[in-house]
Amino acid sequence: MLSRILIASNLWVGLAVCALSMLSFSEPISAVAIFYSAFLLFGTASAYSYMRWVKLIQGEALPSSPKLGWSNNLTIAFISTLGMGIISLAFLKQIISLGLLYALAPGFLIAFLYPLAFPNPHRFFSSLRSIPMLKLFLIAFAWSWLSFGVPHLISEGLWTFHTYLELLMRIILVAALTIPFDVRDLDLDAAQLKTIPQLLGLEASLDLSRFLIMLYQVWVIFSYFYYGINLTYVLAWLLGLELGQWIIKGVAKNQSDFYISFWVESIPIIVLFILFLSELAIGNF
Repeated sequence: MLSRILIASNLWVGLAVCALSMLSFSEPISAVAIFYSAFLLFGTASAYSYMRWVKLIQGEALPSSPKLGWSNNLTIAFISTLGMGIISLAFLKQIISLGLLYALAPGFLIAFLYPLAFPNPHRFFSSLRSIPMLKLFLIAFAWSWLSFGVPHLISEGLWTFHTYLELLMRIILVAALTIPFDVRDLDLDAAQLKTIPQLLGLEASLDLSRFLIMLYQVWVIFSYFYYGINLTYVLAWLLGLELGQWIIKGVAKNQSDFYISFWVESIPIIVLFILFLSELAIGNF
């Protein structure tokens, strides 16, 4: 029941983004890392509730979600949007600065505009989501920028060639983690969206997802030898993503919303959990 509540409230997806954020700080349990990551946790939950609320207003079909009676309730979606938003802003207030607001602006803009649909002269509806292949890029960029780009600005400030490459590889990783959700929505997405599962089919899409995850694993190994990143981070990413490979392979047999929304979404959380275990094992905490 707890897992279903976490999914229905969007706190689980928020926790996944929170985990990616903490993995981007050199000191993941520092005050600034905790405040910013908590802001992302509740901010993401608020943004996803807002998207659900807008879709309900527009009469769109939603994925069949855990049966808690929340999915099609406009009032609960609005209350969740407002409540989670207020909590997220309370955490943001602890570290707020003008520069941070500028850095967050692209994420806020994408989250606000993404679910909106506008009438066009041809009497259809158009939105950011209606542009073929844009959905995947928007999600991958927004998650990666907010969970890596902004944390790097907060903790480091300087951007190097390695930083830009890491951002690119994070976009690839998040895209890989997003593909199973397009598999889940295969029966709901309009044909003109041309999502990867629509173009490649189920098996090929999952193979692509796992291949992109493998690319990030190769990148982590390369970064260890060439850029000297911390060994505990390397082990956490490699082991966590290896488990992620196994989870995504299971999507071929189980495309239920619970399996994808809980287990696939848990991959970044698993990586962070392994990092904490590794740090405890060698006494870095």
